[in-house]
Amino acid sequence: MPNGFIHSALRPPVYFYHIPKTGGMSLRSFLADQYLNEELCPAQDWQSLAALDRAALQSFRLFYGHFAVNLKQYLPSDVRTITYLRSPVGRTVSTLRHMMRDPSFHPLHEHVKGRALRDVIYDDELLSTFQDAQTKLLSFDVPIDDVLAYVRRQVAAGKFVDIGELEWESSPDKALHALEAYDFVGLMDHFKDSMWAMCGKFGFAPPDIMPDLNRATDEQNPGDLNDKDIAHLRSFLAGDIKIYDTIRQKALERLSGEQIFADMVHNGILTKLSTPFELDLGRPFLGSGWYEPETQRGRSVRWSGPESKALLHLPLPRDAKRSLYVEFIKSKGIGNVEMLVDGEEVEARTECYDNVWSMEAELAPLSADKRPVVTTITLDCRRPSRPKERNDGDLRALGLLLLTVKVD
Repeated sequence: MPNGFIHSALRPPVYFYHIPKTGGMSLRSFLADQYLNEELCPAQDWQSLAALDRAALQSFRLFYGHFAVNLKQYLPSDVRTITYLRSPVGRTVSTLRHMMRDPSFHPLHEHVKGRALRDVIYDDELLSTFQDAQTKLLSFDVPIDDVLAYVRRQVAAGKFVDIGELEWESSPDKALHALEAYDFVGLMDHFKDSMWAMCGKFGFAPPDIMPDLNRATDEQNPGDLNDKDIAHLRSFLAGDIKIYDTIRQKALERLSGEQIFADMVHNGILTKLSTPFELDLGRPFLGSGWYEPETQRGRSVRWSGPESKALLHLPLPRDAKRSLYVEFIKSKGIGNVEMLVDGEEVEARTECYDNVWSMEAELAPLSADKRPVVTTITLDCRRPSRPKERNDGDLRALGLLLLTVKVD
């Protein structure tokens, strides 16, 4: 099993309900790294779920997608539930901007392209389409068997699948009742606090850095709108605002990374790795600042980005001297790479052969009272390359393509 020091089977099975425009692509990537590839349900849209035998769901431990708040009724009974909300004004502004720039995002693109945001938000007929959108989604209570029957009929008839065509009553109280049944509700506008609280609750590895995948930026007070504009927008979002303000008042548990890792060890999710050891860069994975794994020549590799730093957490026994060896390829324009161990720069022997760089460093033994739960390795490329600098068709900011991590 890859990275046998991570015991993902001891984490609870989870369903992440991805409400659109809440930065959920980053969360999907993060959650996928907490489980084995074969534990991830391949059905991530209604058509795929409708085509999958329900009994097959028992073999999966991670479910996510733009499904419905009540999907849990269809999943294995022990599945825990997670969702994230976003400030209603920020989410609506982000939705409108996306619709204005992307022809494939929404059928009303032609109606809004080329218009100013201020002009669009005073189009009340248009704005009513997005009125209390989170409230409506969170009020959804159509039985999932009925939803899947509708999906199958649409697919069989060659028609577009839009569960928004189904009918249900929507209200803030109904939405809040649905959220009360969830095991965890985070806020994108308080992302780090939410992430770390979630990690502490479910035994996930806490991230210091996350890939910027369709990230939801806070547009609560966009510069091209004034107070009057915001007030007009808010008049369409009273239900969403009530829900958001209610959830926002609930305190998130604050835990340090050291405590979360210690709890993972206590619960058996994490055990000390034996040496010599070579890290599998696939899944499950312990690190942050890395994109999803890619396969090259039959093995997993990972690009760092979008920040300059990328971290690896290794539960090393620091009772004796260890040798750390990493190999990587630099993205275009990357200069010197710095290696840090638990935040301190270390001297590393650096070599390059056939465009593959290697760094090797000695890790000194530590006394029992100073040994960390995990040893954190940081690779800092100073500044990742941007797409326009590379002209390679990859739209990500890229730093290092990590190939090998070994400990002797």
